[in-house]
Amino acid sequence: MVRDLAGKVKNWVIHIGKKKVYTAATLFVGIVAVTSGTGIYLSHRGHASAQNDIVAVETEVHTTRALETTVAETESETEEVTTEVIGNVQEVLSNYGDAYVYDMIMNTGTKQYLDSDSSFQEGAVKKSSASIGVSAILQNPELPTGCEITSLTTVLQYLGYSVSKETMADDYLPKCELGQGSFWSYFIGNPRSEYSYGCYAPPIVTAANSYLSNQGSEYSAYNISGSDFSALLNEVADGNPVLVWNTMYLEQSYLTAKWNIDGEEIQWRANEHCVVLTGYDINGGTVTIADPLRGTVNCNLSTFVSRYKDIQSQAVVVKKPSEEEETQPTTAQTQQPTTTASAPTQQPTQKPTTATTAPTQQPTTTATTSTSALSAQPVPTETTE
Repeated sequence: MVRDLAGKVKNWVIHIGKKKVYTAATLFVGIVAVTSGTGIYLSHRGHASAQNDIVAVETEVHTTRALETTVAETESETEEVTTEVIGNVQEVLSNYGDAYVYDMIMNTGTKQYLDSDSSFQEGAVKKSSASIGVSAILQNPELPTGCEITSLTTVLQYLGYSVSKETMADDYLPKCELGQGSFWSYFIGNPRSEYSYGCYAPPIVTAANSYLSNQGSEYSAYNISGSDFSALLNEVADGNPVLVWNTMYLEQSYLTAKWNIDGEEIQWRANEHCVVLTGYDINGGTVTIADPLRGTVNCNLSTFVSRYKDIQSQAVVVKKPSEEEETQPTTAQTQQPTTTASAPTQQPTQKPTTATTAPTQQPTTTATTSTSALSAQPVPTETTE
């Protein structure tokens, strides 16, 4: 009977996931699964007041029906919590905390994986290959969820501005708490927290232009989201690195649990990431990126295009207004989902740092290192598929 249970546990893991099986097993004190003759004992710690009390489980399971019933009940309870997250995420957040809610949003329910096509207008690309010498800046350990603002800082430092990722995150990035606003307008959470989510292109454009305006810069940030990928490659061919929303390690994204903001449905896309596109080789089928997690990386072109589309084709370029020739966004590129969310309590402070003289010369496409005093440490180049 015990060995039969081990087989059932394996099947339950496959069909309903590790988390639900673990939850069910820990709720049913007295479970033991056996694999290859080795007993795997599960214990239940109880509430916080009894965290140090470990209850030893029986070495014999009288019936598997109790566990099956517990799994069913746990799954039902999980669905109820999911509905609560959708209905009032702020209330759940106040009751359970960041880590619990983050896990619920990311792991509750059936995951709907995304896998967009990798096509783009290859014939519209100006050059078959191009490369810009941009030094990658890493987001960790200071900004564990700050890939977007770190990527922006990478571009600003390439352009010659001595600003840190922390300053950009703390003083210029529009932020709000979960349930108070949309990632189309704010960074959800704080880049300094590992249980935050992120943002799309508009808040990064806001942060960039706020900083550049304070510096009296000729440069401006442009939201080119929705563009065919060929337009991004043409920016690189013109010497302009491009912030591109993608996924961490090019892993598949999936739709998470949903929540509402004043009647508007919000749904995050898991594994969301932001990098800087610095080069490409169409014939070789690769792109080069400055990745805040890994440094300078060569990636598979087709996979990168697919992930770009998975995260709703978000992209930003920073350049002088006179250079804005073929990047005028269409209505579809700039229109964002409507939301009537109440104003977040945490507004961007946008307070200027010590003034930095605007660069007198634009960096050339063939540059090999950033001229910034805050350039990143050298990071080995790697290639991923």
